[in-house]
Amino acid sequence: MLDIWWVQIIIYLLAVVSYTQFFKAATKKSKKDGALTVTLEVITSIIMLAFIPFFEIKWATDIKVYLFTALAVIFYCMKDRMTTTVRRHLDTSTVNILDQIVNVFMILWGILFFKEEVIFKKIIGAILIILSNVMIFYKKGNFKLDRYVLLSILSNLALSIALALNVDNSEKFNVAIYQVVTLMIPAILIIIFEKIKWDDIKNEVKEGNKTAILMTGISWAVMIISQLRAYQTGDITTVAPLSAVSVILNVIAGYFISKEKENIVKKIIAGVIIVFSIFLIKG
Repeated sequence: MLDIWWVQIIIYLLAVVSYTQFFKAATKKSKKDGALTVTLEVITSIIMLAFIPFFEIKWATDIKVYLFTALAVIFYCMKDRMTTTVRRHLDTSTVNILDQIVNVFMILWGILFFKEEVIFKKIIGAILIILSNVMIFYKKGNFKLDRYVLLSILSNLALSIALALNVDNSEKFNVAIYQVVTLMIPAILIIIFEKIKWDDIKNEVKEGNKTAILMTGISWAVMIISQLRAYQTGDITTVAPLSAVSVILNVIAGYFISKEKENIVKKIIAGVIIVFSIFLIKG
């Protein structure tokens, strides 16, 4: 049952909505963004350990794989850290729409650095993603991006660089172990460079929303594994657009759970455009 791609898609969509809503709830009582990021990364890593037996134990033999993975981890760290601040200050639905910009960057890197063929429908898909975001932030003749929107774009740039550096490298490791590494090392880096103390982390758990923190960690782990299994057992041209439905679901969830009523129609339209865009890009 768990090897059926559409079951994994359903699990993934539920996990994404859960992750998004609980993450937002966790930020509301958080005292320090860096400490919350570390807390979530550690919890997710611990949960991810349970998935190790379900995947083949294997290690890369080429030293270059480890070097590129090490570089990628730095950008994963940047992405995770910026994400916490972004999710604190922006609506959940807005963040999920902005997060699709990573696909635009990936197309760009593919053309510039991997000499991929310029495919017309992919370019159209990228343009539609950009336009869907422009539509959200265009109001009465004005187009304004605040610093948290720009930070979100920057975080997606960091993610795209990490993914580009690590193309296919994750397949050379046990998937769960690889995820633990790409979560724990960023946590350590944040602790070092932001000078996060043990008391900061302890206070996040003690004084924060414990349920939201735990559920964010669980959802994060399940989200990663379920999407991976969906891609492994299904057709990318079907799985990718259906995964993008999470954007629409989070707009709806944000409306009812987080009371995010501003631009609701625009956001739903943007979500539909994004699903079609991903179909063009991945199809």
